[in-house]
Amino acid sequence: MPAKAAKKEEKSHKLPELGQENYDVWEMHVKHCFYSADWLGMYEASQAPPGAADDERKDNDATVDDRKKAWGTITRSLNDEMLQHINHIELGKVEELLVAIRSYYYRNTVGTKNALKKQMQRCALEDHASFETYSSWLKNTFKRLAGLGYNVSDEDKVYYLLEGLPSDYNAVKTTLTLPRSSPLTWDEHIFMLRDFITSNPGIVGNNAPN
Repeated sequence: MPAKAAKKEEKSHKLPELGQENYDVWEMHVKHCFYSADWLGMYEASQAPPGAADDERKDNDATVDDRKKAWGTITRSLNDEMLQHINHIELGKVEELLVAIRSYYYRNTVGTKNALKKQMQRCALEDHASFETYSSWLKNTFKRLAGLGYNVSDEDKVYYLLEGLPSDYNAVKTTLTLPRSSPLTWDEHIFMLRDFITSNPGIVGNNAPN
């Protein structure tokens, strides 16, 4: 393959750099990248549950060249610390590589849970591009905590959602926190907040996500 074509292919398969804060977004990019490169079988094999038979964990149709490209695409997005962590995995074992990375970021440690909880406590709408990115960040964090064995209650989810809103939202927050015979769900809170934002064009958070 000519050098220019190889460069173009590498760019099209580029993943965001993986860090402590963006594992869920990174894996979403991996899935879409692998689909566009016809490597989806390797990604799906990495999703096989623990204890699955070896043939469920291996994509036998992947060529050596595909494995090399997929391996390079993943490892270029990893920092030095993570590269050391996965150094024991045999080159080309893409499925095992993805499983190891997933296990590392979803490891069940008190430190990881506490770090995520602190991030939720400090989360504020003003720190996000829009209300949509703010609420999506919270949902992803709840999902990560669930993956660590800590389920955030529905009441606490709503608490974090409302707590991070600025004073411009006080009127709708008062409405949302009125006593009800049946508590509003997360989706109902989101619907009412979106309606409030649409009715107040100049309000913080009323911009489309990038």
